[in-house]
Amino acid sequence: RTLVNIAVGNRSDMSIVDPCCGVGTVVLEALSMGLNIKGYDINRDVSYQARLNLEHFHFDPLVIERLDIHDLKEYYDVAIMDIPYGVYSPFTYEQQVSLLKASLNITNRLVLVTHELMNKELEELGYVIKDQCCIRKASFDRYITLCTR
Repeated sequence: RTLVNIAVGNRSDMSIVDPCCGVGTVVLEALSMGLNIKGYDINRDVSYQARLNLEHFHFDPLVIERLDIHDLKEYYDVAIMDIPYGVYSPFTYEQQVSLLKASLNITNRLVLVTHELMNKELEELGYVIKDQCCIRKASFDRYITLCTR
């Protein structure tokens, strides 16, 4: 819910996308707030589980589709992206950067969650960092970055 609030601020009319939605936590929170969101995940099993999660809470499961961010054709006011970073799934630095590059085709406003700071990479892509924080759980850091182009 916090990521959704950071993404939209006071603007409940924004179109939102979670292009790496996993089991749909961010999508579920946005829907519970009455917001317009779509979710995508490349993994067949994960996107299926995400749809089941939405259905369990009486939301339209078709809000989430199995699709790679590189294949998205729609444009959104804001993207919320918690990129896979190798802690729970094998994901290389190059793959993370590829996801960031793909975000350029779908939005000008990005809320990014990462395991490591990616400021240099964001700035090289033309993003301007508006705000950033670090959340620590035990020895696990998560960086939340709000950026625009």
